[in-house]
Amino acid sequence: MRKIYLVLFLLFVGPSALALTRIDDMIIDSPAQNRAAALLDVKLWEDGILPLQFDQGITDSQKDMLKDACAQWGKVAKVKCIEGAYKNRVLFVSAIPGGCWSLWGMGFHIGIMGRQMNLAQGCWDTGVLLHELGHAFGLIHEHQRPDRDKYITIDGSNVGAGFLGLQMKVNFNYQDSVLKTDYDFLSIMHYPNTAFSKNGKETIIPKPGYEKFRYIMGRTGQLSARDAQLMNQLYK
Repeated sequence: MRKIYLVLFLLFVGPSALALTRIDDMIIDSPAQNRAAALLDVKLWEDGILPLQFDQGITDSQKDMLKDACAQWGKVAKVKCIEGAYKNRVLFVSAIPGGCWSLWGMGFHIGIMGRQMNLAQGCWDTGVLLHELGHAFGLIHEHQRPDRDKYITIDGSNVGAGFLGLQMKVNFNYQDSVLKTDYDFLSIMHYPNTAFSKNGKETIIPKPGYEKFRYIMGRTGQLSARDAQLMNQLYK
């Protein structure tokens, strides 16, 4: 399904789409060049308002779940979600089978697709929704920070190839970012220790001294104090 979706995407927006890759839960710019926008460069949503437009396949109860998750972010920072356009912008929430992913920040406009978040059937969990909203507001994965080697080891030998073989590059390699908070194992943006494992073995291993987070990271299902601190700094 993902390959079919990408082909349709390329047909709609043309060759320029080759500079973009969608894999699992982020849309990023030019992964083949190992380049990612720093938090400093992420385009934030104006006035902290995330305007949502829902696919017809999304139920009213699911809409309420996403809005409730957004309200949790709204309790810690000046952000909120509304249904409908705001200043001629909208984030379209689709329900295409096969993945949970989101545009990173207000970002670029993907041709006919516009700005988009996808929440398949298995994505309707509070922790997942908080994570995808974090991306939508502009956050990267915690385990991809440039200082992560002080805290974790990434075992790439256990990481599955993923969509178009780009799993390691997109979801585990470093991303340039501005370090506004200390490393946070409890962040809603952190992956668990066996994330995208091809064999059930660990892909993310805490360094000595941080072993207590081994089975906690990526599994809290809630915002951490540092998540709140970071979002509050971005959307003052």
